[in-house]
Amino acid sequence: MGSSAKIGKCNVSENMELAMKYGVSAVPTILVFQGGEVINRKVGALPKAQLQELLAV
Repeated sequence: MGSSAKIGKCNVSENMELAMKYGVSAVPTILVFQGGEVINRKVGALPKAQLQELLAV
């Protein structure tokens, strides 16, 4: 993982505009941003090792 990571959570039922903006149609969906842009996306639950790999940007 880079020098730091920030983790956020969004209730898509309460924030439908945000879900539509990023094309979230299934929960859970993990979006990885860098420089304000989505650089990776995974749908579904991930084991810890895969989550760590996904965040190693």
